[in-house]
Amino acid sequence: MRSGGLKTILLFLSLGFLIIWFLEFRRTSLADSYWLLLLVMVCLFLYQFLNLKASERKSQAGEERTGQEVSKTASKRKSK
Repeated sequence: MRSGGLKTILLFLSLGFLIIWFLEFRRTSLADSYWLLLLVMVCLFLYQFLNLKASERKSQAGEERTGQEVSKTASKRKSK
């Protein structure tokens, strides 16, 4: 699955768990509904992790492209 789709699913899961937690919190106490709040946090942390991982991949790909362009221009200069 693409990371964009996975990130969207994680955001909607966290939103759904937050709504369920709010309704459960009104019905019971914080101690009884704490596990739902933890699920919200896990989904948000995973979302943030995927964002950071994707930005690292993007920056590494940009560095590789820049390195390839530099090596091409260096090889052209050597051939002249």
